[in-house]
Amino acid sequence: MFLVDWRSDGEERLDEVVRYVVVEVYLRFWWFLSAWHVCLCLASDCDDDGIVAHVGQDVTLRCGYNISTNGEIPVCWGRDAQYILGCRNELLATDGSRVKEERRASCRYQMLGHLNKGDVSLTIRNVTEEDSGLYACRVEIPGIFNDELYYMDLSVVPQTSTSQTGSRMSVTKHWKTAGVLVRPKGITKYSKCSNRGLNAVFHSSPSLMKTK
Repeated sequence: MFLVDWRSDGEERLDEVVRYVVVEVYLRFWWFLSAWHVCLCLASDCDDDGIVAHVGQDVTLRCGYNISTNGEIPVCWGRDAQYILGCRNELLATDGSRVKEERRASCRYQMLGHLNKGDVSLTIRNVTEEDSGLYACRVEIPGIFNDELYYMDLSVVPQTSTSQTGSRMSVTKHWKTAGVLVRPKGITKYSKCSNRGLNAVFHSSPSLMKTK
């Protein structure tokens, strides 16, 4: 017994158009949800206050996941509102156990935490005003639509008489702290795309700079 496809070429093309429209609507819907979530976060301050840094500082945006529950899983950092998959305007990514150098946008972007403990915080060295904007940490939990996505809004302002070029700022966004920690820079040397020196010991007491 033979099955004959009686559909005309026009009907086949119509089916293709319908499938394309369905996929397009689906993707746009999820993009809209992501953008809507960002707007809500910015309007209601759902994670924490906006992060304020001074030009020349090293800023750490905190992000992490429970490695005992999920094991080592991929993570990426991006800028602006994100799509349903991957990281838009990607800055840095891991395969779960190491940073993927081929996906590092610049040597200024570092991961200094213990990846094997779920610390996937992003450190931006020597920030400029162009670094201001929205940042996103995507933890790629296995399964459909299981990813965890965290947004952080960074504002970089010019140096003032009280700010210090080269100081480090640690911002905990994921764990909801009230401010940012600023430490004077220690004596250290940097090498290209190396974490060496960024774990230097700081000899003076840290001070808290409010973000409000």
